Amino acid sequence: MYTSNEYTLGHSEETIQIASREENLLATLHMTQQSSRTLEILSRDLTPEVYDTAEYIDAVKQLILRNHRSRIRILSFDSNNIVTRGHRLINLAMDLSSFIECRIPGTEYHNYNQEIFIADNIGYIHRLNAERYDGKLSFNDRRMVSHLKGDFEEIWDRSTPNPNFRRLAL
Repeated sequence: MYTSNEYTLGHSEETIQIASREENLLATLHMTQQSSRTLEILSRDLTPEVYDTAEYIDAVKQLILRNHRSRIRILSFDSNNIVTRGHRLINLAMDLSSFIECRIPGTEYHNYNQEIFIADNIGYIHRLNAERYDGKLSFNDRRMVSHLKGDFEEIWDRSTPNPNFRRLAL
């Protein structure tokens, strides 16, 4: 169970089970706040309860302000619903496209239903079923991150830029 910010990215090696929206939000927020370089997000619908909160958007902005070379990569399957309902992370990506890149996974991954979050290539949150909040996380597990990053990179390499997440310059 994850309940506090007593864990440190790159130092705390415990693997922690999570099962609720609140735990997912807190863990994602704390990892993002401690991140100094990169975030990778693979999510069917960019879980609004986690990634579409004012606190999370502020944490992403702070990451970008701390490091002008930060890079955030987002893979999302369900861009039509995201655009229709609106999403603060996508709005931020449109404003800061030199730091945040959004892509659509290739059709061969249409049935992929895991959710992956990787911070600084060392911390992760992994949910085997994106429709549930059950998952596990660690603030320091290079071996698991290497495995998840391999999956992310494979899908990223076969993805395309998401035209729904671009602003038109007038």
